[in-house]
Amino acid sequence: MATEKMVIRGMKLPVDGEKVGHALRQVWGIQEVALNFQAGEVTVKYDERAASLQDFQQAIIDCGFETAE
Repeated sequence: MATEKMVIRGMKLPVDGEKVGHALRQVWGIQEVALNFQAGEVTVKYDERAASLQDFQQAIIDCGFETAE
């Protein structure tokens, strides 16, 4: 099990957090998603054999946001 913390640009409202959370929960291998929309941060716990940082970034992009590198 691995943990990754990411900053998401443009996530400012609770509905934004719900959107991102839903998208991330659809990624195979995600075990837990913790969002802080006010800080624009998300922490995910995942099985590193099933998912990667690139998978999470793509899910975030697909729902209209981007991650800070």
